[in-house]
Amino acid sequence: MDCTGSMGSYIESAKENIRSIVEEIVVSEKSDVRLALIEYRDHPPQDMSFVTREHDFTSKVNEMRAWLDACSADGGGDLPEAVADGLHAVLKLSWRDESTKICVLIADAPPHGLQADDTFPNGCPNGFDPIKIVREIAAKHITLYVVGVEPSIG
Repeated sequence: MDCTGSMGSYIESAKENIRSIVEEIVVSEKSDVRLALIEYRDHPPQDMSFVTREHDFTSKVNEMRAWLDACSADGGGDLPEAVADGLHAVLKLSWRDESTKICVLIADAPPHGLQADDTFPNGCPNGFDPIKIVREIAAKHITLYVVGVEPSIG
């Protein structure tokens, strides 16, 4: 989930929707459901707090709630954000081989390198290519849903 300042008007709604989905999945499923959360912002000098903050899988709903409660919209800078870094962090989570794998990306801005007004016009400073990463996500049989909360991201 994008946790930059531009998400300010959306983050509470996004967090509430995640909470509702988590509750519904855990209540309706009779299987071992595990949840993870990755927060991302941007690279310095655009944001000095963090690029990504990963919370690896847990089966504890209360732990997921605590992670969500701690999320806040702050920082960022130019319009593009560290989306590629957030997606790369998805690949580092402790996915179980035989599980159904779903990832939901919640964003209001594109990754670096796709538009003119960008502090990092050549893409992610860490060299992560969002297209390659999405292909890796697909190769690992992780279904990726993208929720664009800003009309311009559509």
